Amino acid sequence: MVVTGVVLLTAWADLVFAQDVWVNPYQTQDGGYVQGHHRSAPDSNPYNNYSTQGNVNPYTGQVGHENPNGHDHSNGYGNYGNSAPNGHNNGTGW
Repeated sequence: MVVTGVVLLTAWADLVFAQDVWVNPYQTQDGGYVQGHHRSAPDSNPYNNYSTQGNVNPYTGQVGHENPNGHDHSNGYGNYGNSAPNGHNNGTGW
């Protein structure tokens, strides 16, 4: 019975944490440095990302802030900060 419980617990943990990937530290093109970190595995589902509203990053405790519908109004352009209408990156992109 104990073995069955351990197997089930291990299977559950694999499912819960299987979506996490490690990103190695790297240097950006403009010379900035990004520390290594965990993130949710890339896929086309915006609802399972740590940064999505309603989610919490289990490693940092940071509460998600991105709108899963693609309308992040934090930069005023509703495009997650990729670029402003004038074509210039406004510094809030990913």
